[in-house]
Amino acid sequence: MGRNVLIVALMVLLLISYLSGCVEKRVGEEVSETSVLTAADIKSSFLNAVKTVASYKYSINGTVHTVTSNSSGNFTENQFLVQKGFVNISSRRLMIDQEYNGHTIYYLVDNVLYEGDENGEGNISWSSHDMRKLYLDPTNQSWIAFSQLERQAYFVLNQSHHVIRLDDEVVGNVSCYVLNASLDFGPNVSVKWDAIRYWLSKEDYLLVRAYLKVTWSLSNSTDVNESSVVEVQEMNLFFYGYNKPVEIKLPDEITWS
Repeated sequence: MGRNVLIVALMVLLLISYLSGCVEKRVGEEVSETSVLTAADIKSSFLNAVKTVASYKYSINGTVHTVTSNSSGNFTENQFLVQKGFVNISSRRLMIDQEYNGHTIYYLVDNVLYEGDENGEGNISWSSHDMRKLYLDPTNQSWIAFSQLERQAYFVLNQSHHVIRLDDEVVGNVSCYVLNASLDFGPNVSVKWDAIRYWLSKEDYLLVRAYLKVTWSLSNSTDVNESSVVEVQEMNLFFYGYNKPVEIKLPDEITWS
């Protein structure tokens, strides 16, 4: 199971959930139309709106820049990542279709992740993984980590420095509020969030677009060359089709699992 797809899948759903816990607001509380909306106002409205989301779709266009360093020198690799996903929260199902180091398809059904890797001849080989084993806390099941739009965000939100409102923009034909966030886990953490930006619809306050740049610093102390890897992921994410019918059905060849 590829590390990158799990990272990206988590980031996608984390981006939607990221704003949901920033500011508490009573359900039904409204912001006066005559007032100037602040970042806090917009986040609060998003918190209320996201509770109604039962399904959505998304797409990603990104690049992954990797530098591997060891005793032989530095080695650089640039790769493109293209991904589209369908999420049905009501039925607890998620599908990801990804082009990155080949073509891979993922289905998350309840707590089981099915991974299909396509070979050069177009045939797909399937494997499955119990996602609950990825988490130390047995109550933090995979569906919470992947798809619940609020709970997963709280730890991240508590570490964020601030969120500010930028000038409004139009994405496609959707007028959007634009928010910029900063996040720092500290010098001893291998993840650095270089940029996080959100475009939220003025009509319903749901996420339309997000831009994310994150740096991962990895090392392998067991490697004889003491190699280290720095990976920069830069992603543009687009969200659409909120609450429209989304049927996610496992292919016939893996329904036996």
